[in-house]
Amino acid sequence: MTACPNGCGVVWTYTPQLLQFATVHEFQGSDGAYPYAGITEDSAGNFYGATYGGGLAGCADGCGLIYKIASNGVFSIVHEFSGGRDGGEPISKVAFDASGNLYGTTLAGGSGTGCGGAGCGVVYKSSSTGNLSVLHAFTGGGDGGQPYAGVMPQGSVLYGTANVGGSGGAGVIFKAAQ
Repeated sequence: MTACPNGCGVVWTYTPQLLQFATVHEFQGSDGAYPYAGITEDSAGNFYGATYGGGLAGCADGCGLIYKIASNGVFSIVHEFSGGRDGGEPISKVAFDASGNLYGTTLAGGSGTGCGGAGCGVVYKSSSTGNLSVLHAFTGGGDGGQPYAGVMPQGSVLYGTANVGGSGGAGVIFKAAQ
């Protein structure tokens, strides 16, 4: 992927007491682009997030990825989405369960060709080292599709919303087993 025309986004820090702003990581496209959802901290002080674009080139702007910024500031890629069965174009914040597993959604990819031919997105689970599994691939029908928001782990169930599908076509609230 080439560099983004207006920049690919940054992860930053701000210390209010000192009025100090600092860039932690500047995305270059190949390491992610467009980190719309922000970051989530784990119990060890590491930060995780997802980028809508960048990474593998199976999607128009890259298929996105999950990244980690370790407590010492070191950036690493956890998983690169392919735009296929594993999903693509994550736009929501990642969430953690009590065991430290990451959960999230993607807008595109999955097993179907609905939602304009690019797939309707997935709900995924990933270890902190990138071992990713798809918990549900949306069809755009009764189960919904294109989930813009992330998921909320509650016990052994994940709750979330999907933007399209359902009986009236205006979206659904879903639950998925972890």
